[in-house]
Amino acid sequence: PDGTILRANQADLDMHGYARDEYVGRHIAEFHVERGIIDDVLSCLHRRETVRDRVAQMRHKDGSIRDVLINSSVLFENGEFVHTRCFTLDITERTRSEQALAESERSLRLVSDNVPALISYIDRDHRYRFVNARYREWLGVDQDTLSGIHMRDMLGQEMYEGRLPYIERVFKGETVRFESDTPHRAYGRRATDVGYVPHIGRDGKVQGFYVLGFDITERKRTEEVLRIR
Repeated sequence: PDGTILRANQADLDMHGYARDEYVGRHIAEFHVERGIIDDVLSCLHRRETVRDRVAQMRHKDGSIRDVLINSSVLFENGEFVHTRCFTLDITERTRSEQALAESERSLRLVSDNVPALISYIDRDHRYRFVNARYREWLGVDQDTLSGIHMRDMLGQEMYEGRLPYIERVFKGETVRFESDTPHRAYGRRATDVGYVPHIGRDGKVQGFYVLGFDITERKRTEEVLRIR
């Protein structure tokens, strides 16, 4: 009840880097980075609440910090708090991967929002998952509005069906480039130079594809004028 460690399995000892006699018998808060978290966990347990997936940080013997998830409940006998049963899951690598992914996404957004191209990402179900600032301005919508929308609903049935052959090719791992019309909120359809670039996952399979579009309307008009002359 007071937070003293009574027993620990080998996985728990390995997670913290301590021998059994260095760990058992000490207060659990000694191994936590933030004392307030373990105090709160103990308070919840004393109120007969079950602790589920509580995020915390624990200090390894070598001084490194481990990100963990805590799940804990209490054994009560005749209304008396006997001891807790605590399951601690090390999520350090998962947290680092999530942070790396978030940083990668921030970098992608920073770069894509500052290039003169329409950029979007389409998943395996043909749904928008990302659009850059230029494309959002082009369409007059925000990211939340577009996220999850099917290409068919964005482009219209006819245009979507016209792009299906290119989509089939990109999902075979091929980079595809073609000219097409892209709807603009103010000017209707604009001539665009479009590229589909496959996103290949670690398993070697195409997870989705990036769409890069460049407005070539003025260039096409100039070419038409020169052709007529």
